[in-house]
Amino acid sequence: MKRIISVLICALFALSLCACSESVNMASLTEYQRGNFSAELKISARGREYRAALLKEGERFLLSVKEPAALLPYGFVFENGRVFIVADGAEIPLDSGADMPLANVYGLFCVSVAGTWKIERSRPGGVSLYVCKCGGTTLYIDANSRLPLKIVSGGTEIDVLGFTALKG
Repeated sequence: MKRIISVLICALFALSLCACSESVNMASLTEYQRGNFSAELKISARGREYRAALLKEGERFLLSVKEPAALLPYGFVFENGRVFIVADGAEIPLDSGADMPLANVYGLFCVSVAGTWKIERSRPGGVSLYVCKCGGTTLYIDANSRLPLKIVSGGTEIDVLGFTALKG
């Protein structure tokens, strides 16, 4: 009888461990990329800091610069693989090889889920998050909401200050 109870307890314990395991992959962690959203960003690139708002509607991204004040009238539109600088309502196409740190920000919000991503669960300061690394890109994603908190790629670091999923 003791053996049966011991085996039963071990089986229940093993079953409970399996039920608690969570399977995550980059497709599920980056689900936010597939919908429309707006995000408030703090961007650090090449020793400079910027504040910007990113709006994604369908395949179109609009990055509006908020700080520094000198860049306030300018923004970027990203659509169908092309980049445009926006000034006074006009959209001026940029060369695909343009070396502008803000011109590449949208690409960090549509990262490929292909490739070998190393995903680790972490709890810095008590915040539960996933740290996802592939090549030179690291994504920090909130484990509860599955929304991006920080993106680091090359010399660009983006802190996501606010994120809102939009309907449509």
